[in-house]
Amino acid sequence: MSHISCPNGHHLSNIDDTPVVWAFRVGFFHDFLKQYPNHKLKDFTIFGQMYDCVENVPGEDLECWYCDECKSFVVFVDIYRYDFKRMVKIPDINPKDLEQWEDYIALRSREFEDFQDFYQGKNPIEAIEQYEFTYRYKVSPDKHNFYAINREGKIEFGYFLSRYIQFSPENTSYWWAKGKMDICVRPGLYAITKDDREIIIDSIIEEGVRFKARVVTQDGYSEIEIEYSDIDVLIEKLDDDNQ
Repeated sequence: MSHISCPNGHHLSNIDDTPVVWAFRVGFFHDFLKQYPNHKLKDFTIFGQMYDCVENVPGEDLECWYCDECKSFVVFVDIYRYDFKRMVKIPDINPKDLEQWEDYIALRSREFEDFQDFYQGKNPIEAIEQYEFTYRYKVSPDKHNFYAINREGKIEFGYFLSRYIQFSPENTSYWWAKGKMDICVRPGLYAITKDDREIIIDSIIEEGVRFKARVVTQDGYSEIEIEYSDIDVLIEKLDDDNQ
């Protein structure tokens, strides 16, 4: 059982699968079938379910949470967390302008159970092309926006990235990631240190080793130098202009 807070601070727990969303990048399965051209989704095979195909694949094994209270959305990818807020107003955009964006499918946990029954005996692309999803999704190249496209090909709603977090590789649950991925420190990012201080990175003294920063306190800011090994979490706080 896991607990997190949504981008607006509401409590989410997957004790009953309520917030869980199964999401997949369609392009991944096109590449997957080049490697396994005869693969069919069925029980008791190494890739029996769609999520078995992406398990432990860097950048593809998504953990997604949806908040029913504010409709915000959280996506965990490897050592990264993406917080999305729902757009109050959809920009004046033509769905045809999104043709080069990545295609995704996504279903709430209980909806996904119906899809699982449907795709038995089919390969992933056959299942995706034949299933009547309520929405398909288009994700921008920079991963800052995504839109839901309804069955009529119109944009139904959209989301914008409100916060981006990198966790220390030591904290990741992905066993294959330990020692292979590093948090990318750059000026302008906020960070949480291992002793729970909030800081702002000002400049790099030595890449990957030492940085100048300011500690955020109620009285303002105090300047310090910080070691890379003392940083636990990096945070990029984006503005909410897209609401």
